[in-house]
Amino acid sequence: MTLKHGLCAVLMMVSGGVSGAWGQLESSPVIPGPAVTVEQKAAAGKMVAAAEGVMAEFKRINSVVAPSPELMESELEWSRTLIYAQLTAYPDGPERRRALEQHLQQAKEFEEQITALSGLDVWQRMVPQGAFVVAEAKYLILLNQAPRATRIGRE
Repeated sequence: MTLKHGLCAVLMMVSGGVSGAWGQLESSPVIPGPAVTVEQKAAAGKMVAAAEGVMAEFKRINSVVAPSPELMESELEWSRTLIYAQLTAYPDGPERRRALEQHLQQAKEFEEQITALSGLDVWQRMVPQGAFVVAEAKYLILLNQAPRATRIGRE
């Protein structure tokens, strides 16, 4: 087993692997309502911290191994997990807006990386995934700008 395969295997075990069929992102998770109680806020904060820790591991691993579609798929899923945790933890205010903007920037970087590698057959299936993540990030920003009663997590 090479270093790349070993690191990918460890990350896949830690992150729960790539869910869904290869080449297909899982549907977006249902976003619970905003954290309002002290206990909910603490739990949501832990979710954000854990997802940020996973994303930091992706950054570290990406600095020492060549990109692979499997690693990118897992990273895309965890990027989405992070934004949904942040939307729960930050129901309003500048933290929410900052999280949404950072997610859009990350999505654009994913799409750029995938597009740059799309000349290789193995990466072709990833091109629509990159486009989806960017479109979803833009949608979340627009949804955040909607009147309060129509926002995600609001009833």
